Amino acid sequence: MRRITTLIGAGLVAAATASLIAVGVGGGAEPVPAAQTLTFVERTVPGADVVADVPPVGGPTSKGDSFMFRNEVLTHTGKKVGIHEARCTYLAVTTEVVGSRLICDGIYTLAEGTLSSQTAFTFTENPRISFTVDGGTGAYEGARGSGTLTYRSPHDPHSDTVIRLLP
Repeated sequence: MRRITTLIGAGLVAAATASLIAVGVGGGAEPVPAAQTLTFVERTVPGADVVADVPPVGGPTSKGDSFMFRNEVLTHTGKKVGIHEARCTYLAVTTEVVGSRLICDGIYTLAEGTLSSQTAFTFTENPRISFTVDGGTGAYEGARGSGTLTYRSPHDPHSDTVIRLLP
């Protein structure tokens, strides 16, 4: 009886090992995408911003106030390839916008899919905002990486965006 139990146990171990080897060798794993760098020009869409004023209402911008914006995403030749929409909330506010601290989350909607992003930053005169890429859909399923959005000047509606996706 003990011999039968040992043989059954050995057979189960062999079957389990063979199953693991089969899964590891021919498991149909998805190919790892190559690292990718996307570069865009973003253009502010006039009138698309929405501001949410929390108490104290009606005064200057205060902690907790937020805004949403929409930018057109363009190639360097000016062809529209998508939109960038984001929601930002003030964590700390200075008397001037410069020096205020914000947290933002956004989505890039492109022809091949979407990329989601988030950041926290202190606003400067000509900001260069670093953000994380923490997901995506379509061709960007499972995307991760980082990016920068660099404003050209306070009076220019354009900014430059570079997104680096990891493999």
